[in-house]
Amino acid sequence: MKLKFLLMLVFLIAVSFWSLKTGSTSVTWSQIFEFLSLSPQASAILTQLRGPRILSAALVGGSLGIVGLVFQTLLRNPLAEPYTLGLSGGSSLGAVLALNLALTPSLFWIPFLSTVGCFTSAFLVLILARRQLELESRSLILFGIMISLFFGALVVTGMSFLSPDKLQGAMFWLLGEFGTTRDQWIYFLGPMMILGAILLIFKARSLDVLALGEARGLSLGFSPQKERVQLIIISTFLTALGVSIAGLIGFIGLVTPHLVRRFLKTSRHKILLLGSGLLGSTLLIVADTVGRTVAKNIEVPAGSIAALFGAPILIYFLVGQSHASTD
Repeated sequence: MKLKFLLMLVFLIAVSFWSLKTGSTSVTWSQIFEFLSLSPQASAILTQLRGPRILSAALVGGSLGIVGLVFQTLLRNPLAEPYTLGLSGGSSLGAVLALNLALTPSLFWIPFLSTVGCFTSAFLVLILARRQLELESRSLILFGIMISLFFGALVVTGMSFLSPDKLQGAMFWLLGEFGTTRDQWIYFLGPMMILGAILLIFKARSLDVLALGEARGLSLGFSPQKERVQLIIISTFLTALGVSIAGLIGFIGLVTPHLVRRFLKTSRHKILLLGSGLLGSTLLIVADTVGRTVAKNIEVPAGSIAALFGAPILIYFLVGQSHASTD
């Protein structure tokens, strides 16, 4: 297990250095290592552009991976993640509202309204599901998709009121984009994201118990309802912060837990959460780097690249599980 974690960490570091070097402006390995030794050469590119961008992708990707695992465990559904539960849609509505109203400073208002929208979406999904089907897993996913589509329609409506110069930026943001001034927000929002991820990792024991079932949790002295509420609140907050920085990014939170379970081959959530954080960071850094280098002078949003590669992987897992269940 330690060797597998070491391999994941080494891969994340290697991908980060590859992303630092790769881009429209050439940066050599010697310049990177000179920068690491406090040389001023190439500092503008590495500290103001690629550094914050890679750090943002790492923290957003790691958060999505961890949150995706939490929701899949809570709902016992392989399709659960912030995107399918409607949380990302609610968060994006709050952010677009902040853009429409031109609220300043944006560093405060976009994350704030994004968080409000995210919690509103979570509240609506939980209330609708509770009234209809007693929080049954499939109902949560169904209501989540409905809420996501509804908020998506509101977002498109809100974007129609934006001026042409802001419309393009908002469109790319909704597709999941790095390389903007929001990358610099990671220095302010990053510590909160790290804290949220740490809190979820400390809740690993609760996830282990909840995975065994309601009755088992009660027999061990846990309050399943209380634990679920705490996990959902932390996960919703992490989702909102990620959307504030990068916009809508699907499939990272969906695919990462499946890959981690296959690779680590364990049911202990402390190990799975750490692995999901490492792999989610790696996958989103790769998606962002591919997006900004796949075509000359054109950047493809990281969210689009993540969906392009994530969808076939997820289909493969689901087909494999269906075959295994029929054997």
